[in-house]
Amino acid sequence: MLNNRTGRQIGVSNANTSMKEQAKVVLNQFYKEGLYVAKENASGFSVVKEKITDEQFSYMNSQYDRGDNAGFSPEQLANGERKESSIKNQESRIKNQESRIKNQVSSIKYQVSSIKYQVSSIKYQVSSIKYQVSSIKYQVSSIKYQVSSIKYQ
Repeated sequence: MLNNRTGRQIGVSNANTSMKEQAKVVLNQFYKEGLYVAKENASGFSVVKEKITDEQFSYMNSQYDRGDNAGFSPEQLANGERKESSIKNQESRIKNQESRIKNQVSSIKYQVSSIKYQVSSIKYQVSSIKYQVSSIKYQVSSIKYQVSSIKYQ
């Protein structure tokens, strides 16, 4: 959780870069500024900010240099793992899109139902107003009749 803010900042600052380039930025952050890690101690675990060593940095940097821009090593590419991973990612994205579409359809159905209820309510109000107008017309007619009757007498 403590590294999330750093990761988000790196992601936003490097949004139009490859996974390999983003990984190298994170590696540089770990090397120069440090990242939070869990360390075992006598009372259990504690979280501390730690930097990696020169050797660790050089080794990881060379590993990243071996990979393609998506982060796959030559061995992984030779084994076809990139295709499998790519297909799995596409399947996952499609499932997520299907889920979002289902949620949107459900939301639209709810909105339609709400609108139908509002229309029904408005129709009832219009009907009530028509009844009130009719009642007022009857009262006006009754008053006119009474006035006419008084004039006649």
